[in-house]
Amino acid sequence: MNIKKIYIITDSPIPVGYAPTNRILSYASGFLKNKIDCEIIVFRKTENDSSFRNYQNKGIVGGVRFEYLFKSTRRSKYFIKRRLDNIYGLFKLLMLSLTRFNKGNVIIYYSYYTRYILMLNIIKKFKKYKILKEESENPNVYRPGKNVISWFIFKRIHYRLFDGFLLMTEKLISYFKENYSDTPVAHIPMTVDIDRFQQKKTNPEKRIAYVGSLNDNKDGIFILLEAFKNVQREIDDYYLLICGYFSSLAQKKKIQKYISDNEIENKVIFKQNVSNLEIPKILINSKFLILPRPNSLQAQHGFPTKLGEYLATGNPVIVTDVGEITHYLQDNITAYISQPGNVNSLKFKILEAIRNENRSKEIGKKGREVAEIYFNNKVQTRRIIEFIYTL
Repeated sequence: MNIKKIYIITDSPIPVGYAPTNRILSYASGFLKNKIDCEIIVFRKTENDSSFRNYQNKGIVGGVRFEYLFKSTRRSKYFIKRRLDNIYGLFKLLMLSLTRFNKGNVIIYYSYYTRYILMLNIIKKFKKYKILKEESENPNVYRPGKNVISWFIFKRIHYRLFDGFLLMTEKLISYFKENYSDTPVAHIPMTVDIDRFQQKKTNPEKRIAYVGSLNDNKDGIFILLEAFKNVQREIDDYYLLICGYFSSLAQKKKIQKYISDNEIENKVIFKQNVSNLEIPKILINSKFLILPRPNSLQAQHGFPTKLGEYLATGNPVIVTDVGEITHYLQDNITAYISQPGNVNSLKFKILEAIRNENRSKEIGKKGREVAEIYFNNKVQTRRIIEFIYTL
């Protein structure tokens, strides 16, 4: 098919957010680099008073147009008003699909809500556009708490409303081929806009940086803290910078208590609500970047967006051997790779990285080459375009 324009339809915050936001912007930027027009449409309000980041309801970021379907991005504090806003967002998306989407347009749907994609699928029958689903997680990771009816609709109906799947890992491909064998799939590994990390380095601080959720089940925050505590006993001139958000107040108190009990308050610095626009500078000006993800269903089927960003800086990366990470990275060649859930293994790799400065610089350089070859957003979005031509 001839591609006139690609729309990314999402409920993720734009342009400031976390991993989903970065991936969406990376896609959009890659399409523009391949001379394909792309626009991001946000169909739900994303901001609240506790973490207000996106004030504009439309604009341009990195050459990419984005638009919220509301005059304000702020979510109401009232339950009824939020439900009315959701209905209004569905109506606005309906009108958009009737007036703007046509044959030659492609929609990449980046959300888990079924009612919006169901409506888009109905209009597609006579407007003749294509709809693709981007998926970077096993569905069982993020829907287990829903009721039986909701889960049935999601599992049996939701994924049958698409013309194709864009899947991050080979394990996801196996899962979707087993459950939705009639729908074409494309393997699109995580993507990173390499250009975001071309900033000039200042004199990097003696710090190890971690960016992501402060959730032990997902990213192994307590393993990181314990390994760093043990590193401090041998090398005490580095500090740990943690940029992210606490998954709950209870988790925050638990982490703070651990740090206090182990007397490492002066060596662990937290930065919360750091925007994705600030992340490149933080990562580039750190000595080492770390991701101690434990083994889990999420890790087995997904691939961490932050790893591509880490590698793009050219700084040495310390990571655990989970999922398909070692399909791309080799220990002591393109990254330092430790065993998941093993504090001593992680400690050893941190010390190894610090004590071998010249080798670490070479590993960082080789790691960046991996990002440029496998995760470059221009290369991967070209594969998406080629996949669309086959539909």
